[in-house]
Amino acid sequence: MVAKCMLGTGVGLVAVVLLFTGGCGDDDSGPQYAVIEGRALDIDADDKVSMEYVNKQGVTVEGTAEVDDNAEIWINGKQAKIEDVKKGDRVRAAVRIEGHDLNKRFIATKIEVERAAFEATSQPAATQPASGENVAG
Repeated sequence: MVAKCMLGTGVGLVAVVLLFTGGCGDDDSGPQYAVIEGRALDIDADDKVSMEYVNKQGVTVEGTAEVDDNAEIWINGKQAKIEDVKKGDRVRAAVRIEGHDLNKRFIATKIEVERAAFEATSQPAATQPASGENVAG
């Protein structure tokens, strides 16, 4: 069973907010933080990441978070760009939760991906011959 919610709108948000913040409290001490691990469903043109993950109640849910302009993106331990994250990637996202009630916003501040093989588009790989190897052709 998959429960759907858009982080930032609708009734599904309330359930996710309660999950991340631990309940209904009057604590107004600032933003809350959470780490979500799951599978990337989509990265859209507005730098929003949609993920499928299992919440604390064991229910598989879908959620969307904005990607902060200063977010760190890492793939296999190498710095990357949000465009390098692909649908189906295993993702671990640190999110900041801002706002109250149905006006909450979820902002990803760090995204880590582990993938079998990856070359960052922002840093092309340089191949150098091993020492002593003949490169003349």
